[in-house]
Amino acid sequence: MDVLNRANEEYRLVHGRYAVPFEAFYNEVVSTDISLQQDFRRWLERRQAGAHSRMTASTFSFCSFPFIFDAAAKSQILQLDANLQ
Repeated sequence: MDVLNRANEEYRLVHGRYAVPFEAFYNEVVSTDISLQQDFRRWLERRQAGAHSRMTASTFSFCSFPFIFDAAAKSQILQLDANLQ
């Protein structure tokens, strides 16, 4: 999905529009059924651990792939980020 998303972004830069609508990347189950708070915290911890940490290789977070979230889930994640700052 990440490779397809990047290809879609490149297509948009060249042609001025997406080849695949960005809504096609949304994953309803991920957007509604996972704990966004826990996933966001894992993502933050992974980023803060740095590129050379073992945590980066072993810790998965859906937040690393924001294109799979719908607008409501992205809004919740932004609210979580605002609350932490």
